[in-house]
Amino acid sequence: MLEGKILESKAKKEQMVARARTAQSTKAVNDLMSGVSGQGSVDAWERMEEKVSEEGRTEGWSAATASSITNMSPSRFAPRPGRSS
Repeated sequence: MLEGKILESKAKKEQMVARARTAQSTKAVNDLMSGVSGQGSVDAWERMEEKVSEEGRTEGWSAATASSITNMSPSRFAPRPGRSS
């Protein structure tokens, strides 16, 4: 009889823990979905466009810098004839 009560209590505890986890997961999904629909998705799209634009500017600057460094020849830094160093 006592063992039956203990097992019943453990089963109820496990059921309550499972319900709490389900409620927590459902809340997390609902919060996530509320950010996807409506104005939230527009804001997310604008942030994505801005990030892509920033990355493009950074890549362009990196390419220009790399090109400038590549185009520098050692002769540009050699002493010119007729000038003393």
